[in-house]
Amino acid sequence: MTDPITLTIILGGSLIACGYILGRSDGWRRGSDEVMKELIANKIIEPMEVLRHYANMGNQRAQAALEKLNAERKAKFNARNDAKD
Repeated sequence: MTDPITLTIILGGSLIACGYILGRSDGWRRGSDEVMKELIANKIIEPMEVLRHYANMGNQRAQAALEKLNAERKAKFNARNDAKD
């Protein structure tokens, strides 16, 4: 009834499918996170450059984060200038 070759193909196919699904969902994210950490740690790329790039591409979260960082930098700059006066 069940041929060993058929069972091997079914089992192999299901293992390949599971590996593909795990790789797509978790592997790409972890891989890109590690690459970005390495680039930033070696000072090859600045975090603000990455944030500006994604904000310019229209990413809403990046735009909000960039606006927040710019507001903080402006507040620090104004506080420093007020302290000098």
